[in-house]
Amino acid sequence: MLSTIRDKATGWIAWVVVFLITIPFALWGVGSYFEDQANPSVAEINGDEIDSDVYKQALEKQKQTLRQRAGGKIDPSLFDSPQFRRRALDNIIERRLLLQDAEDQGYQIGDDQINEYIRSSSQFQRDGKFVQELYIRALRNAGYSSSGYEESLRQDNVLQQIINGFTQSTIITKKELERMARLQNQKRKFDYAVISTKSFMDKFNPPPEDIKAAYDSNTSQYRIPEQVQVEYVRLAINDLSKQVKVSKEQVVQAYESADRTVEAEKRRARHILIAVEATGDSATAFADAEVQAKKIIKQLEDGADFAKLAKVHSADTATANKGGDLGFQERGSGALSPTLETAIFALKEGRISKPIRSAFGVHVIKLDKIKKAKKKSFGEMRARLESDMRHKMAEAQFLEQAEQFGDLSYEHPESLQPVVDELGLKVKKSGWFSRSGGKGLAGNPKIIGAAFSEEVLVDKQNSEVIELDSDNLIVLRVVAHRESKLKPFKEVKDSIVARLQSTQARAEISKLGGQFVAKLNSGVSWNEVLRQNKLSAQQSKTLARDDYSFKKQDVLKRVFKMPRPTPKTPVYAGVALGQEGFALIRLKQVVDNTSDELEKGAVANAKAVLQTRGGAEYFSSYQKGLRDRADVIIHEENL
Repeated sequence: MLSTIRDKATGWIAWVVVFLITIPFALWGVGSYFEDQANPSVAEINGDEIDSDVYKQALEKQKQTLRQRAGGKIDPSLFDSPQFRRRALDNIIERRLLLQDAEDQGYQIGDDQINEYIRSSSQFQRDGKFVQELYIRALRNAGYSSSGYEESLRQDNVLQQIINGFTQSTIITKKELERMARLQNQKRKFDYAVISTKSFMDKFNPPPEDIKAAYDSNTSQYRIPEQVQVEYVRLAINDLSKQVKVSKEQVVQAYESADRTVEAEKRRARHILIAVEATGDSATAFADAEVQAKKIIKQLEDGADFAKLAKVHSADTATANKGGDLGFQERGSGALSPTLETAIFALKEGRISKPIRSAFGVHVIKLDKIKKAKKKSFGEMRARLESDMRHKMAEAQFLEQAEQFGDLSYEHPESLQPVVDELGLKVKKSGWFSRSGGKGLAGNPKIIGAAFSEEVLVDKQNSEVIELDSDNLIVLRVVAHRESKLKPFKEVKDSIVARLQSTQARAEISKLGGQFVAKLNSGVSWNEVLRQNKLSAQQSKTLARDDYSFKKQDVLKRVFKMPRPTPKTPVYAGVALGQEGFALIRLKQVVDNTSDELEKGAVANAKAVLQTRGGAEYFSSYQKGLRDRADVIIHEENL
């Protein structure tokens, strides 16, 4: 009703009507008008209701995920299938059951953890620091309130805790670990020959009636899909930054306050450690160590060589033989204990410290050399500073205009011109694209979804604001539409002939390939089979199962499923390569890594695989148990 009024509203009377209608909505809520019919329950899980809004959000999220995985090229009819809708509901049920059980078991995520996650997320940061405005805008564009987003994060983290618990509790024996590590790092030596589809295609000439029958029975393959063209306006930080003007005075001011460090200050020092062991009488031990340190300092002041004394007295075995040399150190690098670092950066070059206590004992330190920090000149930094300033100013302008951008496109749904006039943006036009997407912007699932939505395609209104990313907003409207239509038979005849020839050729090649493998297994030599059929062998290197540089991955997968050959007897197999043809394979050798040869990284990877696999099995059983015990009622009529 409100959308109808918006479409008709042209004067102050209409807006008064809207205002009068919204008063009771604000006082008593939409529920007083529509009660439960607007948001019916779709399911009940142990008495916990799932309403239609939650279900619709899950459906939309599932659609977006599939579009992204398929690069936008997906049959939209899939979204209306009962299986698709039921999968979305099952996901909600599974998640809700896990959260219910987590609450019963006392799983919790504290506010500090949530706040830390939010503040450390790069999407909410500028120059490495959390920015509240970016956080609020990102949530608003995603349709979240801050409390809703934080609750979602809390739930996600609880679920991850549960999953991690199953993964980390997986028991793996040493024998299992070594076997998996050997299998993962095993290599196989083989060669192969390809029977090409192209070499057989000309042997088949499908009759006209088969060609026509293929056209008539597969019309969905020969349709020109429904297509649209859209006009759109974009509000983007990068576009705004190109229009921002920055004066030289502003850049000079930024230079003076900027961090101009190219290379931080570094200091090279030596130390002698008088070790103190942790005992009951540590105070006495430290006092004795300080006495010894003072004696060493006295020798140094009398002209003794620091390096020689370090070799004799220092308990730090890593540096004693190098004369106590700690090398060049940078403040905050973490290479030294905080106590030692503070003392080194407090010394003047060539000076010796007083006795310095640390957790390890008492140190005597000498500062050998200071490498001063290097700074960039104004000329070196000017371009970057100007770019950063333009970007920051554009960000401020973007934040200011983003709400206006959305309001104008909503208040004037019949045109993009008010947005253009008010914000000085340009209208751009896309090429034709279908529900499977197109080039450039039209390949984005969010753009495709908006362009083919009922509001935009049927009602001819502006889309909602589409957030391509946090710095890039778009509103579009459809300006041209083509219905789907069948391509003429004459236009697609050649492609049908080629498809039929390829199908027949592949069937023949697959049959022939099976016969060749049988011959090889009966004792006919590899070279003889290749010679008789004019095939060429491709010599491979010894490859690992995860060697993705090898282009024929179907061959490699088949190789690692073949039984182990003996030193004198290879193993033969074949594999279909789709449109390319069929490959004959000769496996000659399996190269195993022994336990002694396995690197720590390989063992760690094998452990991770086994833990993930075992954890997934346990977790799946746990989920099934929750579902079996749960009281779940599904209202099919509301799906």
